[in-house]
Amino acid sequence: MKNCLGWCFVIVALLSQMIFQSCSCLSQDPDPESIRPTPTVTPVPTATPTPFSSYTLRNGDSLYSVLISHDLDPNSIQQLIDDCRSVYNLAQVSAGKTFQYRQVASEISDFRYPVDEEHILIATRSDQGFQCSLHAIPFQVKTNVYGGIINTCLWEAAIEAGIDPQTLMALSSIYDWDIDFNTEFQPQDQFNVLVEEKHLDGHFHHFGRILASNIILSGQEHPAVYFEAPDGHTDYYDKQGNCLRKNFLKAPLHYSRISSGYTSRRRHPILKIVRPHWGIDYAAPSGTHVRAIADGVISYAGTKSGYGRYIRIKHGSTPYETGYGHLKGFARGIKRNARVKQGQVIGYVGTTGLSTGPHLDYRVYYHGKPINPLRVKTTPARKLNSDEMLLFNNVVQQRMALFQGRINTPSESLAQVQDK
Repeated sequence: MKNCLGWCFVIVALLSQMIFQSCSCLSQDPDPESIRPTPTVTPVPTATPTPFSSYTLRNGDSLYSVLISHDLDPNSIQQLIDDCRSVYNLAQVSAGKTFQYRQVASEISDFRYPVDEEHILIATRSDQGFQCSLHAIPFQVKTNVYGGIINTCLWEAAIEAGIDPQTLMALSSIYDWDIDFNTEFQPQDQFNVLVEEKHLDGHFHHFGRILASNIILSGQEHPAVYFEAPDGHTDYYDKQGNCLRKNFLKAPLHYSRISSGYTSRRRHPILKIVRPHWGIDYAAPSGTHVRAIADGVISYAGTKSGYGRYIRIKHGSTPYETGYGHLKGFARGIKRNARVKQGQVIGYVGTTGLSTGPHLDYRVYYHGKPINPLRVKTTPARKLNSDEMLLFNNVVQQRMALFQGRINTPSESLAQVQDK
């Protein structure tokens, strides 16, 4: 019994000591460092990019000067130009184009520039500088038929029908080898054109490729159909699969008029004597581009008596040569022994030599003798094979059917839409 009581006193004493020490610890002043709250890290706020701003370039503008005038950092502007140089040279922007940019503070963060009608340059700033790339503009492509009857000239009829000058020039180029747009159209001749329309954000933007056309001269049809062969080759063909490209262009100028024809007797307007005129005179504004009628080599480029500034071309191994007189000047690189391609600009309409006004004296020689330029025979550059014709005939039927009954009627949308 005594031993039990002894052990009880020992246990009580130990518990009392532990309680006293605990109370002593609680009564001590806390260490300020031990109770300091953990600091909260606040991220540095990131500036929000501004909405895109737009600017339409004017004559004399440079990208650098325009952006500087908008209080943007010069280093940022120069870095944009330098980083995009391998993709597109922004030091050579064009008047009339509208670019867009977005900024953070005074630095450019994003930039967009329309390189051409089909592509846009997009530049985005990153830690490594500007990431620059070209992108196809996501147009919605529709097809539409335009047509009409010629009363005075094709140009007026086409503009009245809603065709823009660029598309009319493209139409002229398709028929470069078959129709002289300067001389062969008569009142009541007809035309129809199936052309792509490019739309962006629901609005018409510009015309695209001509997919088919049909020109009726004095009742005779001249169809042209755009076709991509399985091997990727693209061109325009007639209904029989003959390529419209031929060895000789129909005329050396796009638009002009014949002021004097090929004849054995003509009264010279300056010399006042009657003598042969073995060529065609095309009246056109001074400076109008003159094109090589076919591939060849320049055999003469200089001043030649009454012809003034004159070019003569030997056309390969054929017996044909062509001459171009009264030029205002020669295109860059045109000199003796220089090679030229069909359709290449070789000079400019002028009035040098014995001339009363701006015009081109155009002549064709066969085995060294002059022949009528309007009667030169041409051959197709290519003809579709039997396998290609199977595909081509389907394209012809689909596209030419759209012209049925559409002569001299207002153009209407055909609602044929395809995503580019």
